[in-house]
Order: sequence, then structure tokens, then C-alpha cells
Amino acid sequence: MANTVNVMVVDDSILARNKIKRYLSASDKYDFQVITEAGNGLDAITKFKKHQPDLVTLDLVMPEMDGMKALDILIKIKPDIKVIVISSSLSKNKISMAIQKGAKNFCLKPFDQSAFLKVVENSCE
Repeated sequence: MANTVNVMVVDDSILARNKIKRYLSASDKYDFQVITEAGNGLDAITKFKKHQPDLVTLDLVMPEMDGMKALDILIKIKPDIKVIVISSSLSKNKISMAIQKGAKNFCLKPFDQSAFLKVVENSCE
């Protein structure tokens, strides 16, 4: 097994978080370890400071604090953090804004396992 990558999964949907964790566990390129999860941007910031993951999957549309605002703060805390934004295809302009702000990549919902893993693995190289 290759490198271990500590991951924080941020999504307001527990179903989406569970799907992402399941998909990450299927990688044969990386040993993705989900070390923490958050259901909104505020919770994500607190947990990010505590756990300092290598990679964050970040939903853009969430209550409390959206993913875009959370992204700004995550990048300020750890400028080299690998963030993959996840959003519906309705917000392509938001995705390009997120990339400009420092997200490494994006994945549009709904996504399948192979497409998701390709994006995540490419972001780790």
C-alpha cells in the first residue's frame, strides 16, 4: 500500500459523507484514512485546526458556513492543503472560483467511484 493520506470529509449530508468514505477506502493507490468529518463549514474549521488533515473533501453548499467561506479559512490556516470541492453541476462558476481560491480539484455531484477516485488520487500526486 502506498502513502497514507489523512482526510477530512465535509458535507452536510451524512449519506454523501458515507459514500465518500466508502469510495476512498476502495483506492489501491493510496491509504486514505478519514480522520474526521464535519457537517458544516464552522465545524470543519474547528476540526481542521485540531486534526490538520492532508486532504479535505469540501461540499460547497452547507448550512452555518458554506464551503467557499470555509475554503478561504482553510487555505489561510494551511496554504498547501489539498482541498477537493464537491458540488452540483448547477454551480460551475462557484467551482472555478474555488479553484482560483486554492482548491486543488473538484468533483460534480452525482459522481461514481472511479471518477471520484481519479480526481482524489490525481490531487495527491
